[in-house]
Amino acid sequence: MSWHKPPTARRPGAPPPGDKPKLPVARGYDSDPAIRAYYKTAEWARVRKLCLTFNPVCQLIVNGEQCHQPARIAHQLISPRVNPNKVYDWQNIVMVCDAHHPDTPGEPIDSNNVYAITNGILGATFDPNTLIARMRGTALPSDNGRDGKPGSYHTVESLLKRLKR
Repeated sequence: MSWHKPPTARRPGAPPPGDKPKLPVARGYDSDPAIRAYYKTAEWARVRKLCLTFNPVCQLIVNGEQCHQPARIAHQLISPRVNPNKVYDWQNIVMVCDAHHPDTPGEPIDSNNVYAITNGILGATFDPNTLIARMRGTALPSDNGRDGKPGSYHTVESLLKRLKR
């Protein structure tokens, strides 16, 4: 008498049980091992999770209205190649859907993209359009003449320290 395994339920097209999921293929702009190393750290996972928690919807403004798709990608406005110190700075990140993620490292200078306000912890907010305007060498009226100087609590770490007080 032969014994057969009972059938298992799985979605159509799903890999057989035991198959490891394939990691996404690196895009041309993030195939550099030094850059990819940033995205494999626990600190990046924490910053990305915080940004996604407070910005769950794609932040790109399309035809005067914010995109309604769920955000999946943490897009760096200033590429880690240009300024590695900005990798974990939540004010350098906008959350976007797959369709609205640029295929370039960082935000293209010639892009006309406009993003919704980025929300941080403790009610902190940041207008990513001011950073983009500074990168282009132009100023927005909402910049208030800060000359790119961050606020008192501009990093996730400083906001978390304030939360612990």
